[in-house]
Amino acid sequence: MVSDMASLMTPGGFGPHCNRRCAGRQGCLDYAAARLLALSGCKVLSGVRSTLITKRQLPFLASLLLAVAACETAPPVQEMSDARQAIDVARQSGAEVNAATQLNEALRLLEAAEHELDVEDYSRARRSAMQAKSKALEARSLSESSRPR
Repeated sequence: MVSDMASLMTPGGFGPHCNRRCAGRQGCLDYAAARLLALSGCKVLSGVRSTLITKRQLPFLASLLLAVAACETAPPVQEMSDARQAIDVARQSGAEVNAATQLNEALRLLEAAEHELDVEDYSRARRSAMQAKSKALEARSLSESSRPR
């Protein structure tokens, strides 16, 4: 994929939109930017072919895409920590007795996040950890509201 994109962005690269060699014209730059955005999974901006992109904007777009991709490839350390802390707080508030269903769901989601972390599926691990935190906070809230005052 990277070598394909590099050939599209260099003057003289082929662009399937024209079936001939591009001599560094704007059309090839537009096509390369559109391909970068489409391959990154960006649904909103993938129709950028009709938009003019200058040579100065292309490096910025490429670095922006790399930064976004880096966010999805980093382990969700903070989210995992937040979920564990929320579960601990829920337990301390008596959720094991008063909100066992929500607490068990939070624990199940945390286990799923840990498994996804082990297989390096960081985006799913992040989502599961955030859901675990949410369930733990729900358990804590339910537990505190059902406790006698």
